[in-house]
Amino acid sequence: MLVEVTPHAATIKIARDVPPEVSWPLDPQQFRQTVWNVCRNAIEAMPDGGELRVTGRVQNDTLHLRIADSGAGIEAAHLPQVFEPFFSTKSGGSGLGLAIVHRIVTEHGGQVDVESEAGFGTTVLLRFPRRHA
Repeated sequence: MLVEVTPHAATIKIARDVPPEVSWPLDPQQFRQTVWNVCRNAIEAMPDGGELRVTGRVQNDTLHLRIADSGAGIEAAHLPQVFEPFFSTKSGGSGLGLAIVHRIVTEHGGQVDVESEAGFGTTVLLRFPRRHA
């Protein structure tokens, strides 16, 4: 819901398909930070509007959260660097958002993957197992 009140949100269609009954053993503040960072990046990639789609499901005792945007996408050459601290292609970007996402997800025993094509948007898939080490 925080995403819906950010600048640019008025020009973005936000679609959510996350089962309300899902309860998962995650630190709630860290989970919110993770989703916020990914959604903020998505919104910033769509300055002229677009669609942000957040979908969630549980499969094989793993929570899958998919956040997709119809924004500018990421150049293929930059994809291997997106989780590196201080790497940013945005003017004024700190390069910490996705690095934090990666740290939080892996600390919860999960995985994060990014699929993107320049000009066609980006999809971030967050996977959190129910039990983690």
